[in-house]
Amino acid sequence: VYTVHDVIHHEGVPGYFRVTEAIFRKLPSGFVVLTGESKRQLAAQGVDETKIRVIPHGVYDFFRRTQSDEPDSQGTNGTDAPTDDPKPKTILFFGRIEPYKGLPILLDAFAPLAAAYPDWRLVIAGSGDVSAYRERLDHPRIELINRFVSDEEVETLMKSAEIVALPYLSATQSGVIPTAFPFEKAIVATAVGGIPDMIRDGETGLLVEPNNAASFRNALKRLIQDAELRAKLGKAGAAFARVNLSWDAIAAQHVAFYQDLILARIGLDG
Repeated sequence: VYTVHDVIHHEGVPGYFRVTEAIFRKLPSGFVVLTGESKRQLAAQGVDETKIRVIPHGVYDFFRRTQSDEPDSQGTNGTDAPTDDPKPKTILFFGRIEPYKGLPILLDAFAPLAAAYPDWRLVIAGSGDVSAYRERLDHPRIELINRFVSDEEVETLMKSAEIVALPYLSATQSGVIPTAFPFEKAIVATAVGGIPDMIRDGETGLLVEPNNAASFRNALKRLIQDAELRAKLGKAGAAFARVNLSWDAIAAQHVAFYQDLILARIGLDG
């Protein structure tokens, strides 16, 4: 059984990986994918749908080491150095910075919000090439942590955030969402790939169309202005993760899939 995270490779994936992965995909008796969209994509490539099982991305609750909602270092930029505002409200873009993640869309969306809501900031945390955005990142309400982020820092960043932003242009799935859920964070994301499997618009987060800065800005503005909605979405996301994304549930789904494949092989299915 082979787990395929990205049925269609992202831009920039090296050729050697594409070749070896193409070979691996010819070997399994079954495939695990993380979203319904991935199943459709794999089936479109000729894989028998009966050999594909959708098992979602598990919740990354291990990042939440303490139950307190207070970050370890209020008002920091991921280090011990204090910021100008001891308690700014934060929109967080988290994870490795890649073109498909749509950072320019978020920067376009945030620019007018920074002027209108001076008690809000944007924190961008993750390694990756930001040379194309350097001038735009030089802003008093934007903090950049352009490096690998340790597990301990993940907890601080998530607890410091009010909103987690995923302005992706494309995505098979995202590990950021199951990281944010246990921290009860309101999420704004684009309706691409398998993201709608976890973000149900108006229930576990807000979904907007991709590559549309105005739509993303309006969703952020809605959450900035409505603390009650932020709390509601955050709690609903955490509850969704506890029920659907727990590792016990995911392990049980894997066992069931293996059993189904074994029974099919020995002719006892149905």
